[in-house]
Amino acid sequence: MAQDKNQARVAVSKDGPYLVSGDVPLAVPTIGVDSEGQSTSWQTRPAVTHEAAYARCRCGGSSNKPFCDGTHLRPRFQGAETTSRRSQSEWVKVFDGPVLWLTNDESLCAFARFCDPNGQVRTQVVRTDDPETRATFVRQVNDCPSGRLTAWD
Repeated sequence: MAQDKNQARVAVSKDGPYLVSGDVPLAVPTIGVDSEGQSTSWQTRPAVTHEAAYARCRCGGSSNKPFCDGTHLRPRFQGAETTSRRSQSEWVKVFDGPVLWLTNDESLCAFARFCDPNGQVRTQVVRTDDPETRATFVRQVNDCPSGRLTAWD
């Protein structure tokens, strides 16, 4: 039986977990590495078994990740979403290339290291006129989970 998409819900609780209902599927991908330990791809794992409604950790401290275990209460997690009102151009680094260019917002780094292989993306951007380098560059930027890196044409 197909899931009714109108029943799937994710609510953000004040200073607490994501409250998920409607039997929303949950997967926790892992980072695949090469023989040198460089991040190369996202690896798919089996979906996580869960109840139709569950609380997903938002504070990062749960010992039962990805589920909430109440850790956000000790010490109290501050879940308010805030953002700078400054223009992004004031803090983002820009790297120009012949075909593509790269913006790099270091404050968003999640340390997944997809930017590191092949001489790092910020040095690859100057060779984006080469189709093979360009394809590798775009793949590495797109694999960045945090939004730190953006490729532009």
